[in-house]
Amino acid sequence: QMASVSVKVYCMDGSRTIKTFTFSGKGYQFGKSDLSMVDTSKTGYTFKGWSRTENGTVEEISEILNSDFTIYAVYEINKYTVTFVINGTTVKTEKAEYNSRASEIDISNVNTNRPGYTFKGWAVSGSNEIVSLADYAITSTVTFNAIYNLNSYTINFVINGTTVKTEQVLHNTKASEIDLTGISLVKDNYTFKGWSLSENGEIVKLSGITITTNTTFYAVYEVNKYSVTFYNGTDVIETITVKYGTKASEINISAFAPSREGYKFKGWSLTNGGAVADLTAVTIDKSTTLFAVYAKITYIVTFYSGETQLKTLTVDYGTNLSAISLTGVSTSKAGYIFRGWSLCNGGAVVNAAYSVKSDTDFYAVYDVEGKATVVFKDGVTSL
Repeated sequence: QMASVSVKVYCMDGSRTIKTFTFSGKGYQFGKSDLSMVDTSKTGYTFKGWSRTENGTVEEISEILNSDFTIYAVYEINKYTVTFVINGTTVKTEKAEYNSRASEIDISNVNTNRPGYTFKGWAVSGSNEIVSLADYAITSTVTFNAIYNLNSYTINFVINGTTVKTEQVLHNTKASEIDLTGISLVKDNYTFKGWSLSENGEIVKLSGITITTNTTFYAVYEVNKYSVTFYNGTDVIETITVKYGTKASEINISAFAPSREGYKFKGWSLTNGGAVADLTAVTIDKSTTLFAVYAKITYIVTFYSGETQLKTLTVDYGTNLSAISLTGVSTSKAGYIFRGWSLCNGGAVVNAAYSVKSDTDFYAVYDVEGKATVVFKDGVTSL
């Protein structure tokens, strides 16, 4: 008796055998029902059917087996949706083949710039761990989210050229949120006005400044102003306001030039009745009072008897004739009686209360001794 002949069917995936059927004898009708028992699952691929040739097209397999028979599974590689998202917005969606690398997807036109943030890379949705797209194999639908770090900036506060505060703050922080407690804003003879974005620039409100870059704030001060009052005796001539540090000599004092009868204005003193001050050395650093300083005006008075000079001396403005000391001056004249003084030779006698207000010459006035004087009064003659 002859041995039974076996017939085999090889179900292949390329060079890999998926399953082998063995049948006793020839003439078996091999077909669909048999193939349904083959596990055609393949990770990353979708089974499409069978072909009689490797890499062939899908065809109906129905074969009467008279000899060994080989068929090939036909697969289609899976494609998965890969999505790139930035801040909740989808910026790129593309299909990628199973096991391809995420870096093979062209995202060169994706703008990852985001104001106030620094782009760090991509992370799979649900995680913040950054992955390498070059190493990431696509094995399913996947979404990559852009990962950013919120930028931080260096903020400096400067007073009079010295940095008094440096702090790191996050993007979009309000400048007013920075704690400036402990910073002394005191500056002698100046008043703090606020902060500026440039030295001596325009004052800004910190509550209105949102930090989006490294920023320096400069303290802005206004120089203090002080009153300067000018006195003429007890009378106020003028009060003006000047900036701290102004030299008194820089003030247009000529506009306040005082006067006093019989006196010459000499300058200004820092105390009433004090000496004249050097105004170039007086710096206004507080409210200041300046007092007019005078010197009496003097005149030369000369006394004559005829053409003979009797005495010359200096007297103050307004000195009365009667107050002038003529010690040592002899007004006697033989045969004459001294009557007083005149302002011109041979002139009339002036009153003893005459006030000297210029250089003055006085001339002795005499009457001849024994000379009768006739006075006419109300029509009556008196001797």
